[in-house]
Amino acid sequence: MSEVLAPFSLQPDLKEKVWGGARIEPLLGLPQTHRRIGEAWLVHESLVVMDGMCAGRTLAEVTRQHAQALLGAQHERSLVNGQPRFPLLVKLLDPQEWLSVQVHPDDAYARAHEDVPYGKCEAWYVLHADSGAQIIHGVARPVDREALVELARSGALRDYLAHVPIQTGDVVVNLPGTIHALGKGALIYEIQQSSDITYRLYDWDRPAEAGRALHLEQSAAVARCEPNEWHTQHPEAIPLGDNARTPLVATEYFAAEHWDLRAPTLLDTGGRSPHLITVISGSGMLHSAAGDLALSPAASVVVPASVGVYQVQPKAQPLVMLLGMC
Repeated sequence: MSEVLAPFSLQPDLKEKVWGGARIEPLLGLPQTHRRIGEAWLVHESLVVMDGMCAGRTLAEVTRQHAQALLGAQHERSLVNGQPRFPLLVKLLDPQEWLSVQVHPDDAYARAHEDVPYGKCEAWYVLHADSGAQIIHGVARPVDREALVELARSGALRDYLAHVPIQTGDVVVNLPGTIHALGKGALIYEIQQSSDITYRLYDWDRPAEAGRALHLEQSAAVARCEPNEWHTQHPEAIPLGDNARTPLVATEYFAAEHWDLRAPTLLDTGGRSPHLITVISGSGMLHSAAGDLALSPAASVVVPASVGVYQVQPKAQPLVMLLGMC
């Protein structure tokens, strides 16, 4: 890997949703607009680079032009029809109503039936959960696949869904095929494959609206119809001197960690994957041989794989950040 690409930040994309809340704009340091912001996309190939030599380009353009420097050992794995694609999407979610009960396909189904490169495996890290917050994670008892459509149409599906309480610090993995929904009162960090394929199975009898269609046949085709063996995990922090690292999730598609920093720490991409940094609170500086970058609250920073070793130095302590990897 001869080319070295400096770390850069991305301009987030805020999306209004019928179920959205009011916590994302303040978290990102933006003026309150009283819109129902359900999602903030923090890392995605559609987003625009805000600084450095690639400023003004989309992450998709940077990926095509600097694929090996950006993606490192993930370069060849990211190829789609011979073209490199950025493989991950990182979001914040703020639901103040239930999201639809939904399911996502795996890669094979997405390619065969949707003509897109990726299915959707996703993981949630609960940044905050109000008392009584819940999710749906799979079914509570086995469901007959052929009957799933009729259960959804009649609303009787509610009786088959596994309602799971969540608390701050929990991790939930939604493997492809998992019937799931996010309930109100939780602020969520989500890391997932770069796919927005969502099959809605049930939408809580909301009035029909543009863009809120159900996808009953597709949902039934890909859904896991047996109860999950587990629902939530609550990872424990690993002390590292004045700092703490908490491994959150590791799948074949992505990994994520939580870092609580009170002293400078060295991190290393190892040339294997870019590091995707989301600052939750505090501020600091990122120092590397390729260039320095300020880390402000809610900043979303991409550290290319070519950077290798870099230092994160807290300024306003603690600096709390989430670190995603391919």
